[in-house]
Amino acid sequence: MDADGGDSLSVLDRVTGVLRAFDADDGGVSLSELARRSGLPKSTVSRVAAALVEHGYLERDGRILHLGLRVFELGQLARDPRDLRVAALPAMLELRERTGEGVHLGILDGDELVCVSVLRGRSGIPSGIRVGARLPAHHAAPDVIVVDRHPQPLSGQGRGGDAQAGGGVSCASCVFGEPGSQVEGEICVFSGPEGFDAGKIAPLLRAAAKSLTRRLSRGTFPRH
Repeated sequence: MDADGGDSLSVLDRVTGVLRAFDADDGGVSLSELARRSGLPKSTVSRVAAALVEHGYLERDGRILHLGLRVFELGQLARDPRDLRVAALPAMLELRERTGEGVHLGILDGDELVCVSVLRGRSGIPSGIRVGARLPAHHAAPDVIVVDRHPQPLSGQGRGGDAQAGGGVSCASCVFGEPGSQVEGEICVFSGPEGFDAGKIAPLLRAAAKSLTRRLSRGTFPRH
């Protein structure tokens, strides 16, 4: 094992470890904290961070590091999440209008969902889930509504916490997309800790998921 964290770690592994150590709630991170979160030696993190700053992926403010503009630019180039947001927006807006609740959309990535879009409900209560957060996938069959009382992002990947101090979020989700298709995921309705009537939400959620699945299967959404 070498001084930079082991022969088994490639340069890409180290860069990924540093970038994934950032969190939405950060006001900037020191080298020491990045080393702690990534599990890499501080000397390795220092060299990786210096290269990322040079290429615009990180920005330095004294001893504090922030994600740079280049990371945002690359995120906007990701085709599937971008096109999915465009395709899903009509269904998400209608679902919010008919339920009054917030709506978020996740794309399937293995056993996880990556949140790609969030709309707050009329109450304005945040879900505690941000765009880019990762959540456990339910892997439910289409038309099956899964209800979670306190869904949380996976630890270390978009920590968000409860929607309100001492409270939580109620969430009902339904799968969209044909199995094995290029884009699969879940569309979700969320409310505050008081919850909602799942019986009333379910048919609206199923209809939104079916509408989005049909649109994706027809390829009738804009391509940029």
